[in-house]
Amino acid sequence: MSTRAKYEFTLNQLLYKMHFFIKTYRENERKNNISEELESEFYRVNEMWHVDVAKAIEARRSSSKKEVKESTMVSLLQDVIANMDEFIQKYGVASESKELAKTKRADHPEDFVLLDEYHSYEQDYYLI
Repeated sequence: MSTRAKYEFTLNQLLYKMHFFIKTYRENERKNNISEELESEFYRVNEMWHVDVAKAIEARRSSSKKEVKESTMVSLLQDVIANMDEFIQKYGVASESKELAKTKRADHPEDFVLLDEYHSYEQDYYLI
C-alpha cells in the first residue's frame, strides 16, 4: 500500500473511531454512568488527539519530502486511534455495540464539534 493510501485509510479510520469514542461517552452519560475516571480519561484522550493532529500538521509543514510528511502523519494518527480504541474497549456499553456498528452519525449534533475541528485541521493540511 502506498504511503498516500495508508494516509487516506488512516484518516478514514480516525473519523470512524471518533464517532465511537464520542458515542461511548454519550451512552455512559445517558445511563448516568460517568465516573471521575471515565470523564478524565475522555478529556485526556480528546486533548491527546488535538495535540497529535497539531504535531502531524507541523510535521507536514516542516518536511520537504511528501512521503516523509504522510508517513509521520500516519504514525501520529495511529497513536490517536489506539488511544480511542483503548477508551472504547474500557468504557464501551457492551449491549450497544451492534447498534453502534450500524450507526452512521451520532445522535447529537454537538458530537460533531470535534469533527468540525478535525476538518479545519484537514483543511490546513491541504492548504500546505
